[in-house]
Amino acid sequence: MKKIKNIFVFLCIIIFLLPAIFTNHKSGVRSEINNTNLPELHGKEIFNRGKLNDYITERVGFHDKSIDFYLNFNDIFFKELLHPSYSYGKDGYIFGIPNESIVDKKFIDDFAIYLKNIQDYCKLRDVPFVYCINPSKESVYPHLLPNGYNRSNENISYLTYKLDELGVNYISNIEYLRNIAKKEQIYNVKFDPGHWNDLGAMYGTNRVLSHMKKDYPDIQTKSVSDFDSKKVHVTKLPVSNFKIDEWVPEFRNKETEKIQNDTKDFEEIELHPQHPAFNVHKMQAHTSLNLPKVLVFAGSYYNRNRDFYTSAFRESYSIHNYENLLNFEYYFNIFQPEYVILFSAEHTIRPNYYNPTLLANKKLNPPLEEVIKTSKYKYIKLPAKLYKDDKIDTEISNLGLKEFNIKRNKALEKISFSNDMNYKFGYIKKDDLILDLIVNDKSISCTTNINNLTFDNAEIYLFK
Repeated sequence: MKKIKNIFVFLCIIIFLLPAIFTNHKSGVRSEINNTNLPELHGKEIFNRGKLNDYITERVGFHDKSIDFYLNFNDIFFKELLHPSYSYGKDGYIFGIPNESIVDKKFIDDFAIYLKNIQDYCKLRDVPFVYCINPSKESVYPHLLPNGYNRSNENISYLTYKLDELGVNYISNIEYLRNIAKKEQIYNVKFDPGHWNDLGAMYGTNRVLSHMKKDYPDIQTKSVSDFDSKKVHVTKLPVSNFKIDEWVPEFRNKETEKIQNDTKDFEEIELHPQHPAFNVHKMQAHTSLNLPKVLVFAGSYYNRNRDFYTSAFRESYSIHNYENLLNFEYYFNIFQPEYVILFSAEHTIRPNYYNPTLLANKKLNPPLEEVIKTSKYKYIKLPAKLYKDDKIDTEISNLGLKEFNIKRNKALEKISFSNDMNYKFGYIKKDDLILDLIVNDKSISCTTNINNLTFDNAEIYLFK
């Protein structure tokens, strides 16, 4: 009897020690449960009880497997989905955990004003702009939400009110896709509840393409026959090992071979570290159609598949939305678009996706020809050759530009210098092309696509 007791005690000790032995100590690891970075400890943080507790709780051995077992056990025996990102609705539908319905009017005011500023900026440069709001699954299937949950649309209602008041050119796909969903499955029943499926993406994108035909009549909307479509079997939810059994649509553009991906040419482009998605696509085949060069800001609704618009344009430059949108003129300088599109998923129009302070204070330059008539400025003419013998021309030192630097790579050229005279905004001009300088308290810079211009022999205009 004593021997059995000792064996039992030994086994208990092993069971308690195993999770500690298999604790994950690797850095830069993301959780498969909620797609967040696992907590890390640096230096004296090990003595911080809260951070130490988070570290142990999230990294202890068998953490994810225990949660997976718990989730699938409750689903099988109690028909409950106890997941931090998902919840069951009616008829077997799965939805994301709903956002708080509190309306941040200050944020929406600032957001709408910034969109109006972008639209005005584009209009003064003869570039059309359109903003598209795409719905969450909850807005398309409100009747299938869990019992007791009342979907609030106050956030979007206030946003569209402000957009109308300011005269922003926008499209809301919420009601449009809700009507299509009565006949077709445009969001999956279970899989990837945070996004539309490929059929929904085609319909939602077509609405924008139809709108753009007013300026570019040759733009063609897409139909299912334009894609190689098939059903793909999925067995678990994204960022989870929660088991499902569903067939979902997958669309691939039949014109893929005609589209050239030049993303690697722009490896040095600046992107916010939390929003790094970026792609460049160009139609290779010569066409007599008048198709635009388009700058697109979009989130995860399109980052996973851009086939729905890449063949509709001559060139498309896709930038991850959110914080990158606050660097709008940087991308406009580089790509010199003929049309600008901003896509937002309904649930992302919130301050946690943007920097609210930067958004509230963001200014865009007026056209140079306006301010040059009424304001004093400093004028600088750059040398005919900024580089001589692979070095920056010594003539630069005579121009009064401190800490001047120029960097060239395969597709981009960037100049920068110190803002020691507290300039507020500025421009760089060469021939008929005018770019905005990016000005902050410490430095002034500008990045260009070398296919548009290089900075040799360019003119700089600085304003206080």
